[in-house]
Amino acid sequence: MNQPTDLHPELDRVHAAVEHVRELLASDNIPINAAEGLLLGLVSVIGTLTGDPQLPAHIRGSYDGLLELSRELLWKIRSGKE
Repeated sequence: MNQPTDLHPELDRVHAAVEHVRELLASDNIPINAAEGLLLGLVSVIGTLTGDPQLPAHIRGSYDGLLELSRELLWKIRSGKE
């Protein structure tokens, strides 16, 4: 996954949100249902952003990586591995 860039501040904010949920899950500081709801919202937002035809390819790749990470976290929650 590419690293966030100052050239696209929305990417930085979405990256921070996904990482925050990941850290909360890792430290058991968030109820599972709340984490699942936040991740579902993030997946929806990231999916919308990647659908923008004017989004530069290098930024799209970063969003794709965040989308994959969000989906992996959801899978872990739903399979009871978090």
